[in-house]
Amino acid sequence: CALPMWRVSAFIGVNIVTAQTTWEGIWMNCVVQSTGQMQCKIHDSMLALSGDLQAARALTIISIVLGILGVLVAIMGAKCTNC
Repeated sequence: CALPMWRVSAFIGVNIVTAQTTWEGIWMNCVVQSTGQMQCKIHDSMLALSGDLQAARALTIISIVLGILGVLVAIMGAKCTNC
């Protein structure tokens, strides 16, 4: 869920020198130049994201919270079982 590569766009100009790839993710945007240099920027506002990325971000957070809750319930339930 931390990978920045949810939506990838490649822009290639007239020559290969101006080629760049843009990665748009749920947490940040990254631009990779043809030289291999990568610049990443965290999203300023959640409202600036598109609807699908907002939904992906919300579902990721919900799944993490429910996963932690499930582990806690399993630990408490394990104390009540006898082998």
